[in-house]
Amino acid sequence: LFTKSGSTPVMWKALSMLFKDAIAFGEVKAKKEKDLLEQYQKDYPELQVPGIVVLPEGETSKGEVYGGSIKLSPIKNFLKRFAEIDDPDAWNLPELADESCMQAHCGSAALCAIVAMANDKSLTQNKQIIQQVEEGRDDSLFKFAWIDTAKQQKFLKSAFGIVPQDYPQVVVLSMRKKRFATIIGSFSADNIDRSLTRVLRGGIKTAPLVSKGLPKLEGNTKKCKAKPKPKPQAQPKRAPPKQKKTSGGSKSTIGASVQLTSQ
Repeated sequence: LFTKSGSTPVMWKALSMLFKDAIAFGEVKAKKEKDLLEQYQKDYPELQVPGIVVLPEGETSKGEVYGGSIKLSPIKNFLKRFAEIDDPDAWNLPELADESCMQAHCGSAALCAIVAMANDKSLTQNKQIIQQVEEGRDDSLFKFAWIDTAKQQKFLKSAFGIVPQDYPQVVVLSMRKKRFATIIGSFSADNIDRSLTRVLRGGIKTAPLVSKGLPKLEGNTKKCKAKPKPKPQAQPKRAPPKQKKTSGGSKSTIGASVQLTSQ
């Protein structure tokens, strides 16, 4: 890691623990080790600060520069190309297999980016493109999921007016407003990312669902569990109000009526 920071980033420490015994981690502090930085930038002109270079074992092996976002998740996925680890938090693109999955993954989302595609040999590659989009965005307004076009043809037609194609199709859905927008153009990370931003800014207009409401996905299964709603916190009991005392030896009792007594 080549960094401008004077201390080791927490993200780098977390990665070193995750890849323990698989990858040796080090860092170059650019401000203090300028000569070493210049040496690496001569060998790797594309190296920026902050930046990462992975050096395989063996002095004759050429290293590889990481040019993506300096965030834990995309860096972790990049490093997985060099070492296999047991990652419990591995990225996953959920499938909207039935209505329970639609509610679980898109029900509470501000916007749901749904990829309609075939479950074929290109599925893994297509998922990786969506992963690049999700991990490269700075906002968290979109929830990403996919639909099997072979199983949900009726839903796709009645909701969005689309039919299965030889290529993936991306639809942005607002369940609350019952509106959607279709992403036009190539199925690439750059185009999808730009298009999602245009949806947010109004550059791509939304339209009401083809049907009056959002139809339910086909199938009677319940493969997804709904997220439990947070339990309301108990409010602390308030102490009863204290009785007010009057001056001059008189007192009042506060209740349904006020009674005054004199000495």
